[in-house]
Amino acid sequence: MSQPLEIQFEDSLGTIRQPHWTYRVSSDGTEIGVLLEPLRGPQTVHVAASDSSSNADTSSTSVRMLANTDTLRVHVEQFFSLHGRDSTDNVNRFLDDGTFGFVSSGLQPIDSIRNQIMVSSADSSTEFAFSLRSANGRAIFIDPDPGVSFSDTVVVSVESKLLHPDDSVNTATFVRLSDTELGELSGVVQWPDSSSSIIVVLTSESQSLRDVRQAVSDAADGGRFIFERLGVGTYGIDAFVDTNGNEQWDIGSIYPFLPYEPITWIPDTLRVRPRWESVIADTIRFEIGNEISPIK
Repeated sequence: MSQPLEIQFEDSLGTIRQPHWTYRVSSDGTEIGVLLEPLRGPQTVHVAASDSSSNADTSSTSVRMLANTDTLRVHVEQFFSLHGRDSTDNVNRFLDDGTFGFVSSGLQPIDSIRNQIMVSSADSSTEFAFSLRSANGRAIFIDPDPGVSFSDTVVVSVESKLLHPDDSVNTATFVRLSDTELGELSGVVQWPDSSSSIIVVLTSESQSLRDVRQAVSDAADGGRFIFERLGVGTYGIDAFVDTNGNEQWDIGSIYPFLPYEPITWIPDTLRVRPRWESVIADTIRFEIGNEISPIK
């Protein structure tokens, strides 16, 4: 959640209970998921929030908890892979383990839905041990446990009920890309100061979720860089001078004054074809005196 938020439930006897977990479901903050033990009877809900400047705002409202069946569900909005789907059979494709998963409703912490997910081989003869990973509680990646490797065809099943009489299972198949379906992208980038590394950032423009990779140009090889084992599709290229060696682009600061790191990019997308090394024709250069600029 982008802002600190505290929620408390107070019953008629003054007993206060706090949720085990909260999550901002909608981007505007009007929907919030709450997970806590069962409550009964009238409850006063206290909500306290503060912004980035620590300005606090507190409000309260009354609600009545009903003794009905919990209908909270794990709703799968879609399955995804960083390498997209095959247009011929609509099967999800993946290259490396841990690059696919599903988008959920965000109504539960990911640790609580682990038992509602099964990852197996195509013939269901093998179940794989896995863990879940998410940066925002909605796009959930499936990682194999240490020492475990997924097979070339993986079936993911998500049971989308919690405590509800209706049973619903969402299933998707993921097929690993073969070497004959992969390509490469290479080029040359140059900056007058050879003491600093140049980081080249490759971003997939083909998929719904951005697949980002980095490569360091080889000064001994004239600034050449190469990205290997890429899925077929279109990509964008950025490059920046990593003056402080932290492998990320820094915008600098006004006080104390630190200049931003020089950055450039190719405005046109680049296409990768299978079994082919696509070479960027022109050398990527930085314009001296205008260190934030696209390649012309």
